[in-house]
Amino acid sequence: MVPEPTRDVGCPLCGRVPEPGARGTTIEENGYTAGRCEPCGLLFVSPRPSEREVLAVYEHDASQTAARVHVAKTRDPFAVAHARHLLGLLRPHLPPRPPGTLRVLEVGAGGGVLLAEARSVGLDVAAIEPNPVLAAFMADRGIACEAAPLGPGSFPGLEFDAIVHCNVLSHFDDPLASLVAMASRLAPGGLMMVETGNFADTDPRFHAIIRATERFQLPEHLTFFGERSLTALVRAAGFEPLACHRYSRVPEKLGPSVLRAIGLGGLTNRLRFWLKYRLGAWFPKRGRPLSLVLVARRIE
Repeated sequence: MVPEPTRDVGCPLCGRVPEPGARGTTIEENGYTAGRCEPCGLLFVSPRPSEREVLAVYEHDASQTAARVHVAKTRDPFAVAHARHLLGLLRPHLPPRPPGTLRVLEVGAGGGVLLAEARSVGLDVAAIEPNPVLAAFMADRGIACEAAPLGPGSFPGLEFDAIVHCNVLSHFDDPLASLVAMASRLAPGGLMMVETGNFADTDPRFHAIIRATERFQLPEHLTFFGERSLTALVRAAGFEPLACHRYSRVPEKLGPSVLRAIGLGGLTNRLRFWLKYRLGAWFPKRGRPLSLVLVARRIE
């Protein structure tokens, strides 16, 4: 049963409260509505469940992606290739220091695939993961993990050279406050890397593709950014954007049906990384659903 929405909120980025009927693009799903703030381009859910209610979804393993799925991903070739790809985008911006002296934190680490890969190339790693099953799984693999949200008491005395979060930004109740908290835990000149969808910039003509494949997943997803709103967010949180990588998700979403139609459906999982991050890098992007990977540096 869908819980009753409990809070009317203004735009989490600019704070504006739109007049009734003044919103642009709207999305309705599971009894919730996400409306677009036209001045900053952000899509956000309002009314929305309480912050406590949102966090409880992950603490009780009732989220869209359950713990067993994340654990299975630790053996998934796509997840491993994805982790290596993200590390390849991050490493050119890291300072040249000896192995074991660079510390990376992942927020919303799932089963720890990215951190396991980071550790294998000499990075010191830690995780924030509110799901207790996943937190225990990572601890058993030797990854330092805390199940509470990132805050001043997390990993006391430690500073991080990089903080990474992949497809987590849309889940934050207050994305600006979350990124400010990350900035406060970075060493001078530290990096943040975020991967998120650009659904706020996606032309409504492509919404049917999203609904048919993954849905918008309201109200677990509370905000949807585009490139303009994402850049504004990281700047407001005290970061300087360094690089933005864009990948069309149309090949990833339509590729499986094409492969099945020509009798090659068995190759779908093997080709998933290539469809999303190789073909997606070259595929037309304007108005299409994208994955954005933004690397930014903390401003001193």
